[in-house]
Amino acid sequence: MHLKRTVTSVAVTLGIAAASLVATTGSAAAASDTIERSCGDYGISNSKYFAETAKRKYNTCAGHAWVKIVYKSRKDGQWYVSGWKHDPQKARFASNEDGAFFSSLKQSIHRGCADCVQKSLYP
Repeated sequence: MHLKRTVTSVAVTLGIAAASLVATTGSAAAASDTIERSCGDYGISNSKYFAETAKRKYNTCAGHAWVKIVYKSRKDGQWYVSGWKHDPQKARFASNEDGAFFSSLKQSIHRGCADCVQKSLYP
């Protein structure tokens, strides 16, 4: 009888742990994709709290990595579109960086050069 209770207890504990893991993973979901150019690839990714465009290894493109976001302002709770941020290697917005001006984002827009095609991601 004691063995049955222990097995049941372990099964319940594992079930709770698995449910917690699923709930945690679901809330931190992120999206990612690739922008392909003839001179190299750019990795693009986002979640509710960051957005990034970065040149991948062996990328010989002269173009910068570019990103902008549709974000919720910490100040007034309204939704806004940022300006473009760019860098020769990696452009990034994060809610815990950049003066913490946004609390979450709902879309990021990425490109691999100033006049290249844009690609959007949704967390």
